[in-house]
Amino acid sequence: MCLRFVALQKWNLIYRETRRRRFSASAGWLADFKKRMGFSSRKPSYSRKATTEVNEADRQLFLQTCKSESERVGLENFWNMDETFWRLVHVKNLISLGFIGHPEGPKITGRNGDKEGFTTVVTVSASGKKLEPYIVKKAKTQRTVADLNVDATLFCTTNGWINKPAMLDYLRRVFIPAIDSKPSVLLLDSFSAHWEPEVKQLAEENSITLIAVPVGLTSKFQPLDVGINSIIKAKGRKRWKFHMLDHYDERLSFRDGVDSVIACIGEVTEHHIKKAFKDAIQIE
Repeated sequence: MCLRFVALQKWNLIYRETRRRRFSASAGWLADFKKRMGFSSRKPSYSRKATTEVNEADRQLFLQTCKSESERVGLENFWNMDETFWRLVHVKNLISLGFIGHPEGPKITGRNGDKEGFTTVVTVSASGKKLEPYIVKKAKTQRTVADLNVDATLFCTTNGWINKPAMLDYLRRVFIPAIDSKPSVLLLDSFSAHWEPEVKQLAEENSITLIAVPVGLTSKFQPLDVGINSIIKAKGRKRWKFHMLDHYDERLSFRDGVDSVIACIGEVTEHHIKKAFKDAIQIE
């Protein structure tokens, strides 16, 4: 747990009933405390894949396709869908402490790659509209989420990732009802479940044109990656930090996580969404 939150929790326990000045556990105080105690700290980090390069001709073809299709169906029917993993434990916020010079050094308590969370599918249109989240939980049967009453569509897979059945379910229960039989475009990355033959067939039957973001370039050309997912996750980390201040020894439940992601997506504005489409694929 982050040293700052441990310090704040202890302060609140000791001085909750007093009128002593508010303690903020500032960066300066933390640095001085670690120096006095001989502590060092370390944060875990994630590896990043190198970005794929795309030639200018392919880039222009993709952007031109997006522009012509957005003009054909209208901004309100030009959509981007993407999955993001919602963590119940934010590993990047965990800091391990150890004594400076100790032969073993600081030990990381969180393991990179732990799937303590669920997959969230976010869908937005170039006109600034959002669809309700589609949540994929790791479970063996759908009964696990059958009685959970939340403002999201829920599905279960054995590994918690979206697969062909989940993608088909998403189209049938979320996307197709939302477009109301209007010709539409759905911008997707190259993840294999998005491009299964049954998925493409269902899309074609419902006048949905699927456009693939160039492989390895979602950080540049996918609106959700360019300007939305980072906002949602930043708000989620902030909510998690404040939750842990008051509930240090409690694990977040699946329901807590679902409520949190719904609230964070709700804070994304029409302006955020329109700007993301403009920055990523130059349509507005």
